[in-house]
Amino acid sequence: MSILISLPCYGGLVSEKTSTSLFNLGKLLVRNNIDHGIMTVANESMISKGRSRIANFFMNNTEFEYLFCLDADVAFQAEDVLKLYSYQNQVAPNKNNKPYDAKTSTTTPVWDTKNPKSKSKKLTPAQKAEAKSRAKKAGRPYPNLVDNMAAAREKKKK
Repeated sequence: MSILISLPCYGGLVSEKTSTSLFNLGKLLVRNNIDHGIMTVANESMISKGRSRIANFFMNNTEFEYLFCLDADVAFQAEDVLKLYSYQNQVAPNKNNKPYDAKTSTTTPVWDTKNPKSKSKKLTPAQKAEAKSRAKKAGRPYPNLVDNMAAAREKKKK
């Protein structure tokens, strides 16, 4: 049995309380003869994207059986992680709400599915003028997403 501990770290930073918790977890895993590793992703401003990169690496490039995801700014008790590990359950359910082993699953990965049909439409000249006016009033440069979305939403309300 083995665990990959994942840690997306915005700006490459890990808090003191997380570092202490990780140190204690490492000692506990060694004492219990549980193979483990750690993977960090630094300088990813979108934490969800960092987690996705870690999950992809875990699924395709490791022999670890479990992935334990942490935030870089939380403290935890090492014993609680060991308790979770002792259940040896998969956390991610499939569409039938039954646990599955993601490493051997035959379902199509989300990145191999087709994109949904786009529902967005181009702004009309009147909407563009409204968005440009809103941006000017707020002191924002145009074009920008905020004012374009507001102008598009105004049409739906009318």
